[in-house]
Amino acid sequence: MSQQNIHATALVVGETGLLVTGPPASGKSRIARQCLHDAHGRGRFGALVADDRVLAENVNGRLIASAPDEIAGLIEIRGSGIVGVDHLPRAVMHIAISAVRPDKSQRLPEARLFEPVPGIQLPLLFMVAEQVIDPLELVEAVLEGRLIRS
Repeated sequence: MSQQNIHATALVVGETGLLVTGPPASGKSRIARQCLHDAHGRGRFGALVADDRVLAENVNGRLIASAPDEIAGLIEIRGSGIVGVDHLPRAVMHIAISAVRPDKSQRLPEARLFEPVPGIQLPLLFMVAEQVIDPLELVEAVLEGRLIRS
């Protein structure tokens, strides 16, 4: 299996792998940091896998994410710098989150799938980094089938 280097941030909250995608400066790292903060605040496990560059591969029909060695355990705080955080060397991803800018967001986006590597499709959730208050509530709504979309 060959790895593909994709522009994304990967993390795990509880037992759920989250792959945050989006264009540069869309808030990928901010959403990831907020998810980790919320997980820890709720007494749940949370760890970064990779920020900004994710090595992704299809292993037996599952998306496995890992970090390039030079950025393992590092996450960006835009405008401030890079900080070290708890991290995992690799993890299975279950949900994709598209970080969108406020002017590009839809009020009620339709349900979609994201294919980060050939043969793997993840449910896709949209978040505006500056406006999302509780990203884990949205993730849980997707996992539980409670999120209503157009």
